[in-house]
Amino acid sequence: MKILHVILDDSVKKNLINVMRLTDATSPYLENHLVTNKHVNIPNAEVIQIYKSKWNPLSIRNTFLKQLYALMPDVVHVHGGWNYAAYQCLNMSRTRGFLTFFTPYGELSMKEIKNRLWQEKIWKLLFYQRPMLKKASYVIVQSQKEGDTLYTLGRSANMEIVPNDSGTLADRMVTLYRNASDDQRTKEVSMQTLTVIHDQLHELIHSRPLPKVALTAREVKQYNLFCMQQRFVETITDSYEVPRYNDGDACEVVYKMTKKLKSDLSKKVATFNDIFQLAATIQNNDYDEDRLVQGLQKDGLLNFLRRAIQVADELCGIEPGFMPCLPLNDAKTLDMKLRLFNQ
Repeated sequence: MKILHVILDDSVKKNLINVMRLTDATSPYLENHLVTNKHVNIPNAEVIQIYKSKWNPLSIRNTFLKQLYALMPDVVHVHGGWNYAAYQCLNMSRTRGFLTFFTPYGELSMKEIKNRLWQEKIWKLLFYQRPMLKKASYVIVQSQKEGDTLYTLGRSANMEIVPNDSGTLADRMVTLYRNASDDQRTKEVSMQTLTVIHDQLHELIHSRPLPKVALTAREVKQYNLFCMQQRFVETITDSYEVPRYNDGDACEVVYKMTKKLKSDLSKKVATFNDIFQLAATIQNNDYDEDRLVQGLQKDGLLNFLRRAIQVADELCGIEPGFMPCLPLNDAKTLDMKLRLFNQ
């Protein structure tokens, strides 16, 4: 893996020792590069001077992007919290699809924020510091206390505590980099890969094979990562038995599955495999549809099931005669698909 570290201006003096410790710990496993505008000597990273004088917000776009596309790193890791040029680098990387990590090294503690709060910190927080926290793919903090402070500033997800002086620094950071990269690749799944998954699930439900689609080596890797993340591994690769219930039980099972799916979706633990299990149950069981619809309508779950059926039909196909209610494709359906895809 190729990591591009970014450390600029005042942060170089304050945080250089931390960056050196990180590159030293991870150098046996990763290819480290460092972009800076100061003359530094880090033996475990290829140092790139992107400009010799103080940063210029008008010229940094060309100078940084030139290095970014020349290296094509797997991760861009920005170090230090109060530099506008660092925010520009993070923002340019993020908007171009690169994974971005951000480590403030305690610079966003309440003590630091209160120092010259009204003279400079307040406008920096509003203008770029809080957006920096929100745009980073992952934020790395040194302690729980620092993490709590960042939550109050607006950070709400993908925050990891990794002390820079810990003996597990290399293992933790290498694992985070690789997991983030794997997650990114599953979000780049090609249409052909999704077609293969759709065809396999369709065959499981309907017992009718569809024409086989060949995958490239890259698509096979995407396929395996996506199936692992979405818990399709056991369903697709192992022998799968379609769930079948007695007429009296199937209605209750579909109701419980719908209720659980909504709960899991709100907790961000639901996957497309849960949608498939619901589709398989609906497609292959007889039950009192009117009773099911009345129960769902009473509990405010009917439209949710309609949206889930729309997603299930796109995922693996449900024959219209087996749908207990009409599918619903609206803005909330799109939000459901995005939540399932990015769980």
